[in-house]
Amino acid sequence: MPSRVESAAPQLIIKSFNAQAVVAATGIAIWTPATGRRIRVLGYSFSATVAASISLCDAVVATKVFRGPIVAAAGIDSQPNLNILMAAITTPLIIDVSAGSTLTGSVWGVEEAA
Repeated sequence: MPSRVESAAPQLIIKSFNAQAVVAATGIAIWTPATGRRIRVLGYSFSATVAASISLCDAVVATKVFRGPIVAAAGIDSQPNLNILMAAITTPLIIDVSAGSTLTGSVWGVEEAA
């Protein structure tokens, strides 16, 4: 009987940060995948110091792939059940805000072969 090789499930990656200042419409890169891979975002949870909405961007701030609701200062925006595959390969996941803020939180997902 021929043997079967099953591929392992992708490793869950959690990117956390604390008190990261973000300028509106500039964003910050919080996750850069390994060469030849792209990011699949499965969820996030963030708190901001001012009322703002958080956007996930694919490689550049202009390419928004998800925008969360506006949350009050010190509120928490949690989206635990996303399934967003970034189109760009080997480029960063960028977080942007609608109003300059300091963010604390985590984003999680997997890296997939292109």
